Amino acid sequence: MNDLNTSAIKNFKWFALGIGSSGLLLLILLVFFLTGFFMTFLGNFRLHSGFLSGSPTDLAAKEIGEYMPIFLQAQDRFGVSWAVLAAIASTESGFGKSERYILQKGISEAGAVGFMQFMPSTWSGSTNPRANDNPDNPQWDDNPQTIKQYGGYGVDANNDGKADPFDPEDAILSAAKYLKANNFESDPRQALFCYNHATWYVNMILEKAETYASITPMGEGSWPLPPQWNSITSPFGKRTLNGEEEFHPGLDIACPIGTPVFAVIGGEVITADWVSGYGYCVMMKHPDETVTVYGHLSDIKVTMGDNVKQGQVIALSGNTGRSTGPHLHFEVRKANNLCNPMDWLKTPSSNY
Repeated sequence: MNDLNTSAIKNFKWFALGIGSSGLLLLILLVFFLTGFFMTFLGNFRLHSGFLSGSPTDLAAKEIGEYMPIFLQAQDRFGVSWAVLAAIASTESGFGKSERYILQKGISEAGAVGFMQFMPSTWSGSTNPRANDNPDNPQWDDNPQTIKQYGGYGVDANNDGKADPFDPEDAILSAAKYLKANNFESDPRQALFCYNHATWYVNMILEKAETYASITPMGEGSWPLPPQWNSITSPFGKRTLNGEEEFHPGLDIACPIGTPVFAVIGGEVITADWVSGYGYCVMMKHPDETVTVYGHLSDIKVTMGDNVKQGQVIALSGNTGRSTGPHLHFEVRKANNLCNPMDWLKTPSSNY
């Protein structure tokens, strides 16, 4: 132990004696409270509204495997991020393959059951006489009609006549139904908190989900250029430019200088000026706090603070800033996370 650490300990001892044991206890409790409050605040600040998930990462493909189509189906049907659902499945049961899940035959110490670890009363309905949350003898209803009657979340997703929490398809879509019912679209953190009632769990699930896919905004954005200009010269992700590897945060779409640039969804202009690297640039903030970025413009047709409608001309494309040729650079950001625009934009043919 060095002299600095020794001195610090001595000083702390004198400090503790000075305030007394009860005062020290209160100080410790205050530190824990403020730390927890601050971390919760940061988490809530990052995600104010719902989101979807885009293309799976290599890790997601490796870990999720055969269940990937089911997670994607759940997102399409209920509007809940497939990556969040997959993160829950990974955490709760290891996709039905974890050693603990197998040894416990899919029943936790608390009495939660199945692939996504539902409490029987949540699956079956809180007043359903067939449901029992006793961890020593958990029981649940598998009849879709009576589950619906009692307000349960279990669904028969594969149409085999049973709503089975141990069936991956039934369980995954039931979890999506539960998160949707608990307002995932408007407050994903609160919806996840309802699932497990722990802030650390919410943070863990969201962090895991980020390893499976980039997030994307709800709904779809329209194509930012006339439909004939749809050639992607540099996609989202890693690329090599001038012999150096870098991460490209958006799409580069080839188009002649002076091509009209459209707002992909309605929102407020928060930047309409020269931005280093981007050249002349427009940034827009949208109702769900998504931000879209349009770079390398030749002319800007809006000013900061303007409220713009979807499809409105906001600029003309160009070749300004760090650019190797005429094109539009387009980005999407959600909760300060970069999103792959191709997971969110409508294809040009569907806009016109």
